[in-house]
Amino acid sequence: MYTLDCEEPHNPKAHLDPQFLDQQACNRPAGGKQSRNNRTAFDVWQDTCQKTTRDNRHEDFVAHHREKYGTPLPVWAIVELLSFGNLAHLVNMLKSTDRRRVASKFGIKNDYHFTSLNWAMVGLRNTCAHGSRLFNARLKHRVEVSPTTGVSNLIGHLFQPTRPSRELQSTSYRAFAILAYFLRSHEVGSDWHRQLVTCINSLPLIELTGASAPLVTPESNMGFPRGWESLDLWQ
Repeated sequence: MYTLDCEEPHNPKAHLDPQFLDQQACNRPAGGKQSRNNRTAFDVWQDTCQKTTRDNRHEDFVAHHREKYGTPLPVWAIVELLSFGNLAHLVNMLKSTDRRRVASKFGIKNDYHFTSLNWAMVGLRNTCAHGSRLFNARLKHRVEVSPTTGVSNLIGHLFQPTRPSRELQSTSYRAFAILAYFLRSHEVGSDWHRQLVTCINSLPLIELTGASAPLVTPESNMGFPRGWESLDLWQ
C-alpha cells in the first residue's frame, strides 16, 4: 500500500493524487447515488486525511513531518493514523493493478473480492471494538467468496458444495474464516486461528433438562460447519 502506482513506485503522496488512483472510484458520489451534494468520494477522502493530520498534530512523527516537509503527510505516515474503515476506503480507490498486489499479500487473487472481504473485516472489527455481541450475530457485511477468490483451498469449504444462503453469508464463522485465511496467508504469519479454536471450545454449552442437544452451539448459532476443527484452515 505504500507504492500506489507501478509507474511511480516511490511517490509518497500518490494517495492524494487521482491520477494514481482509480478514476471511477474517486469520482463516485459521496454518500451514494442519492446524495444531494456534488462531492465525490475523493473529496471526502482528502478531507479525511486533512482532518486526521490535524487531529494528530501533536504526535511526534506528525510534528516532525509537518516541521521538516510540510503537509500533506506521505502515505506511510497517514496510514498509521487512519481508522480501519478509512483504510478500506483507500483500498477501494486503488487502481485494480495495485489492489491486486495488496490482495495477493493476503492470499486473494480477485481484487473485487478483496474489496468486499475488507468491508467484512471492518464490520467484524467494529463489532468487537464496540463490545457488541458476536455470538448468534448477523454481521452487516456478508462474506461472499467463489472458487476464484483465494490462491489456496483453505477457504474452499466456504463455497462448497453449493452457494450458501444470504443469512449464512452474514454469520460470524465466515468472517472468522476469512480473517484466519488473511493472517495465515501473509508472510508475517499468525497463530490466531489456533487461538480462535481454543476460544470457541471454551464457550459454555447451555443444556436444558430433557433436551437432546445443547440450547446454543457454535454450529447452530454462529454458522460453524460440523467438524470445522478438522478443516485445514484451523490446523
